Amino acid sequence: MDYMIGVDLGTTSTKVVLFDMKGNSIAYANNPYPLYQDSPDMAEEDPAEIFEAVINGLTEVMRKGNVKNGELKGVSFSSAMHSLILMDKDNHPLTRVITWADNRSSKYAEELKDNGLGQ
Repeated sequence: MDYMIGVDLGTTSTKVVLFDMKGNSIAYANNPYPLYQDSPDMAEEDPAEIFEAVINGLTEVMRKGNVKNGELKGVSFSSAMHSLILMDKDNHPLTRVITWADNRSSKYAEELKDNGLGQ
């Protein structure tokens, strides 16, 4: 049998679903991770925790679905909203993921609007 996998990278968990080629859900995994809110308006995630959740989710649905070598025909990823990770020259993360929900820059945006530089 042939399969497809959908992976949704969410704000607080990664969801993975294994589908047959008719669109029937065969197996599901949901792996949570924390949203770091160490200060007011902060909303960050750890990229290593997200990566681990993806790998664990893929492994779990492949095992649950008893997918054999060559049966997986595709994997699709979705991740809503924008986020930011600062990277070094070797593509290693320098920061956690600054998520769409992080509002720490709002006061600076208002200042730029107020003084005319942000128009």
